[in-house]
Amino acid sequence: VGIIQPRLPERSGSPTSFAPWDTLGFQGRNFVSTGPHADDLTRLNGRPAKEPVRVYVGLNTADTDQSRMAVLMSELERTGAFTRKVLVIVPTTGTGWINPVAARSLEMMYNGDTAIVGSQYSFLPSWISFLGDREKSIASGRLMIDAIHDRWLKLPPDHRPKLVLYGESLGSMAGQGAFGWLPDI
Repeated sequence: VGIIQPRLPERSGSPTSFAPWDTLGFQGRNFVSTGPHADDLTRLNGRPAKEPVRVYVGLNTADTDQSRMAVLMSELERTGAFTRKVLVIVPTTGTGWINPVAARSLEMMYNGDTAIVGSQYSFLPSWISFLGDREKSIASGRLMIDAIHDRWLKLPPDHRPKLVLYGESLGSMAGQGAFGWLPDI
């Protein structure tokens, strides 16, 4: 089974998306085209589920980091990500990978009332990115976290999704790089 373009509007790369399918890169296309759907979650949890939101921008989605963040924020608005119970920011690994088990687990726990968002910052594996340009991952993580957090703060406190940060491999460094020191987290 190959990776196919999602048709659901809750996914980046779909026909209604501001992030075109062919710009998401291999890892982004894999992320948005997989995972449980509302009918799977309904069967699993025994109650009506929401279609999980998966937002992603690849390096080829726009020419600059700021332009990619503008597309990412437009995607979060378009998909209704800020109306979900939980919003998960995932600074990705070097190549843009998001752990599919972690993503599916959250979607199952919250019965699809989730939005998971990631952004590719390199074409290189984490170990090469770490050695050659670790600041790129940190700057990218900081940009994504700050943009999403700033928008989240504008929501009424009783209407904000739970904001979660998850990173693995170089993604964990990218995530913690957004914070000056431990109390900021």
